[in-house]
Amino acid sequence: ASTWDQFLTRTNMPDVAKEVLSSESGAALAELRSREGVTSAVRMSYMSVGLEGAEATGAFVGRDPGFGTEIYRPVVVSGRAADPTRADEFTINPVMAESTGLRPGERVIIVSPDDVVRQPATMVGITVGAFDTGVNGGTQGMLLTPAFGAKWFDAYVAALPPTTQAAYLDALLAQVASPLTTAQLLREQYIGGTDLAGDDVTAALGAEGTGYTVLAVVAALGTLIAIGQVVSRRVRRRAVLAPTLAAMGLAPGGRRAALAGSHACAVAVGALLVPVVAYLASPLTGRGLVAQVDPNRAHVTDTLVMAGGTVAGFIVLVGVAVAAAWRADARPGHESARTRANLMLPGPAGMFGGRVAAGWVGRSDRAAARAHVALSTLAVASVTATLVWSGAAGHAVATPARYGATWDAAVIPAADGPDDLDSVKIIDDAQARLTAHPGIGSVLGRGVAGMVETDSERIEVLQIDRAAGSWWPPLLAGRVPENPYEITVGSRVLDTGVRLGDQVVIGGGSFTVVGEHVASTWSNGDFGETVATTGNAVAQSDLDVPTAVMWVGLGHDASLEQLATIVGDAVEVRGATEVQPSQVTNLAGIGRLDELLLLVCVLLAFATLANGIVIATKPRQRDHATMRALGAAPSAVAGSVLWHTTIVTAIGGVVGVSLGVIAGAMAWRHTAHTALIGGALHRPGVVVFVVLTMLFAMGLLVAGAAGAGAVRRSRARLSIE
Repeated sequence: ASTWDQFLTRTNMPDVAKEVLSSESGAALAELRSREGVTSAVRMSYMSVGLEGAEATGAFVGRDPGFGTEIYRPVVVSGRAADPTRADEFTINPVMAESTGLRPGERVIIVSPDDVVRQPATMVGITVGAFDTGVNGGTQGMLLTPAFGAKWFDAYVAALPPTTQAAYLDALLAQVASPLTTAQLLREQYIGGTDLAGDDVTAALGAEGTGYTVLAVVAALGTLIAIGQVVSRRVRRRAVLAPTLAAMGLAPGGRRAALAGSHACAVAVGALLVPVVAYLASPLTGRGLVAQVDPNRAHVTDTLVMAGGTVAGFIVLVGVAVAAAWRADARPGHESARTRANLMLPGPAGMFGGRVAAGWVGRSDRAAARAHVALSTLAVASVTATLVWSGAAGHAVATPARYGATWDAAVIPAADGPDDLDSVKIIDDAQARLTAHPGIGSVLGRGVAGMVETDSERIEVLQIDRAAGSWWPPLLAGRVPENPYEITVGSRVLDTGVRLGDQVVIGGGSFTVVGEHVASTWSNGDFGETVATTGNAVAQSDLDVPTAVMWVGLGHDASLEQLATIVGDAVEVRGATEVQPSQVTNLAGIGRLDELLLLVCVLLAFATLANGIVIATKPRQRDHATMRALGAAPSAVAGSVLWHTTIVTAIGGVVGVSLGVIAGAMAWRHTAHTALIGGALHRPGVVVFVVLTMLFAMGLLVAGAAGAGAVRRSRARLSIE
């Protein structure tokens, strides 16, 4: 639960951060360092560089001494950290290490697309930092030293187009000693340092943590229920000793202690094994996003959780043993032979099975029968809820349409292309070439993406030319704008208090919010903090760092490679899956946790059903033998078990599936809202069909095995008596 916070502390993440124009960052850094309470401050920049002969992957580079040591010191996975005073040393993240095959100690050449930067260097280590998560989660990354920045950054920026130079941003990172200083800086448009790293990773970590918690609770309940039933049953079977113990002169407390004592000792011995089992099992939790965030974490089970859970389990099981002993001692006599058979059930087998399912004539049997139905219902609900959530999450991760990419490919000007002012013309030319080949694809839409300053923040705006196609980001609510004065917004904009129908001011203009959308980001905006409006695609003057874009739907059997060949080298073609937002990447990063949870729930459901049927069937040996003596066929005995199982599974199926769908839908909608994606379920009817089919198969299997055992025991008992 605390891995992320510990990771941020270990990596010396800044307390506050702020993006400023690169041309003004020097003065802003000096002013920040002069503040009382600021202990250290550095600049960090992003450079579009890569390894010679490969596509530029981009890198974070320090601009001042202290970056990589005093502020932002990543965790070393292998090798060592780079020397901040050397420009010829750098580190990469595990994603880049896996895709390139680079190992610590190998020599490479770092270059920029325009070849202004050319630095022979040694990759000295593989590291993981907070900047490798969030919006950068799952992408290749390099970390360059302050010496590299001092040597190459100015020349790199000087070679950029003038409009890009004017808008180039540096990040100021600072650590402070006083909460008052932090509060003051936050009021001055700074943000929390962890926010710069992408605090959206906490949503995925929260989902993973919740999953492990549910898994632990389900496993604990299953264990306690199974052991509790065994203890209770064995104590009740020793109830015949109660009169003997009373005749020996033992008081009620002594008799109950004698009945429950051996079982309490057995539970205590088992509790002593818990630390060993927990320690051996703890490395299993080093999977998923937690392992990606902090690969060097110690795989040791939390002592407080382990000790607390063990004590709680011990108390519960001892309580079960004591309660069973009290009831056995309080009621040593035989139960009445009164019957409550349901005449609506067909035949003797159905009547007997219904009688067992409803509980035998005794109060303890009726309580056990009701508990069995309730636990079976809970188990079925757990399976259904897990399947509902897992299906929706898997669909969201694998389907770009769930987060705005309802097109097959996007075409944008190449990174090393001409000035941004010519970007619309470049897209126009690419569009003309594409329309000349109708078999390759069709233009779904065209627009310009860029940043706009508001009173409190910078948000990304999509100016979509509706005349160029029909594309619009998928809507979660509302409608598509019908004129240039209407807009749709992302979920995070709505989280600020904006509602459908409100008037908002953006870039000096007043707009009406008519819909909520999910859209991929194209400029520097955060996922969910987007605005989409109609308008002329050429009108770029109000946008900061504008990027022209064309959305394309591929034709039958057409490929991205064919599209790239047609539109030319002046543009870049991106597939829909290449712009997956970090929230979705992090959601996928929790690994197979939902499948593991589903497996545990299925095992719990099967064990609960089978255990309850067996426990209710075995005490009926004399009744089964009586049925056989009265002339009943073996099929009648097996049929009674089948009816018993049918009643339990029917109730568990109807109630459990309904509760499971409701619980799974609520859990997924909460997850989807956090991840800013659509909250619709994926084929819930299929989930219901699968669960009911599985429950039917499980019921037949349990009923067949338990019925065969009942027939065998009734035959043996009949021959003995």
